[in-house]
Amino acid sequence: MGILKKDRDIVSINQGRRIAEAKNSVIELYDDGYVMPVLRKDVKVLGRSALGALYAGIHSMWRGQYATATDDVVVAKKLAFVMCGG
Repeated sequence: MGILKKDRDIVSINQGRRIAEAKNSVIELYDDGYVMPVLRKDVKVLGRSALGALYAGIHSMWRGQYATATDDVVVAKKLAFVMCGG
């Protein structure tokens, strides 16, 4: 699926070695000079008023039985929260 990077990511099946391998990976990153990327401030989000509007729309879809409470509403609320700056 292309999720893992060939030379950087590893898969550890042995549960007893996972912590040690993760620690070694972090130490290698540090030794290679890794620095955390700067957080972006230029990303535009919708804000609180849009979050209220999205929640109202989600509620309307649920009340009209166009969305299920267990799957659709939960995912839609989380997505709305992220889109509005959560």
